[in-house]
Amino acid sequence: MIEQKSVPALTDLTKDKIHRMYLLFGEKNSYDYLKFQIVEQIREKFVDSATVAFDFVELSGKDITVHDVSNALNSVPFSQTGKGKVVLLKNIDELPASEAKQIYLLTVPLSSVLIIISKSSSKFEMVKKFVIEKDSVFIREYSVSSDMLKTWVKNRCKENGKEISGDAVRELLARCGGDLFLLLSEIKKLSLFIGDDKKIEKSDIKEVVGDTSETKIFDLIYAIIERRKDVALKMFDEILTENDSADGWTLSNLLRTVSQVIFIKELMAVTTSRSALSADSLSKQFGIKKFAVPKMLSLAKRLKLSQLLEVFHQLEEIDVKAKTGELDRPLHIKLFIQNM
Repeated sequence: MIEQKSVPALTDLTKDKIHRMYLLFGEKNSYDYLKFQIVEQIREKFVDSATVAFDFVELSGKDITVHDVSNALNSVPFSQTGKGKVVLLKNIDELPASEAKQIYLLTVPLSSVLIIISKSSSKFEMVKKFVIEKDSVFIREYSVSSDMLKTWVKNRCKENGKEISGDAVRELLARCGGDLFLLLSEIKKLSLFIGDDKKIEKSDIKEVVGDTSETKIFDLIYAIIERRKDVALKMFDEILTENDSADGWTLSNLLRTVSQVIFIKELMAVTTSRSALSADSLSKQFGIKKFAVPKMLSLAKRLKLSQLLEVFHQLEEIDVKAKTGELDRPLHIKLFIQNM
């Protein structure tokens, strides 16, 4: 029973060092790419490609039981080449606690590998006490060094037939962070964007790639405006999880974004000129990044000016009172979302 970081675990898998049980913890979406790579490596190494449809078993759903998992693990593999079976349990957090505990207590036969994915890092220490499978690996650390990220980006660009400048790599990482799925998606978009050009430059990044922090703000605003309170609260909690002091950043960005949408709304009331409402024009007038213009125009078209002003004034009141120490900012942002 060992604890490993994701990158060393992947290195072991490339060397055909495969364990009986893997437990992958972590709630952030940015972890998903490395989790996916671990699952894919195990599948490719341990399962016969000719029988993968039968010997790679994915289990999900709130009604999964310990018997379902045990039966899948202990059934004989279809492969005739000595390869085995992989059982992937994707939603153990959704199962009743008593059922999940029984699954953690399973031992795994030599013919199988069990992979359990949990979004709850808080359960890590508790689960370690339950697991009795000696050949098990616990993974909750998915950090990748800056140098490794830069190399990874360059290699993915090469796979798309492109090179990328050092400045462009740094700009791309500044905008996307360490979310490898997002980086992969943006690299594909950039490769298409530059067409026949061979090298991705910093200017291309600025033109095509949105800042993930700004994207989160738009997603949060949409959820608030559409009164999807549970979704909005979850988004805000995820932002706080990434940075304990992000409540101030979130509030200031909400205020800035809503005020810019108000300016656009007022402009739309006095002109229908396409040039006045173009990305170039709005970017120059209000300091809006070009990628954000379609999102802001969408908000401005959907909402009444009175709605936007109401949201702005409520957020402004929270901001002023938080700065004077009259209220708890994270708590009142949550109350604002709940009362919308």
